Amino acid sequence: MDNLSHIEKVEILNQLKHVLYNDLEFDVAAEKTFKDADANCDNIVDKDELGVELKKLATVFGLPEPNKDTVEVILLKYDKDHDGKIDLKEWKLFFKNTLENFVKMAELHMHKA
Repeated sequence: MDNLSHIEKVEILNQLKHVLYNDLEFDVAAEKTFKDADANCDNIVDKDELGVELKKLATVFGLPEPNKDTVEVILLKYDKDHDGKIDLKEWKLFFKNTLENFVKMAELHMHKA
């Protein structure tokens, strides 16, 4: 995101906020990302699939790639029914928290610039 102009950053931030705070847009985006993450189409995201998605997020956010322990901690945090997998309902919580954190980080970064 550092290569973008201030106007581009504001536009992306506004789009993320729109998805985050509009229930219909949020559901569509969460379901799409869930389907993308569910590589074997079994309607759950297992630990390996979550690891792949976390690596993608790390790349997008310019963060270090998560290790297996980090993936396990995140899985445990969002796996509310303790079946070792993330279903769509659990994914929506993960997705919401991820968007909220990104918006906060982006706003802080933009205020520093």
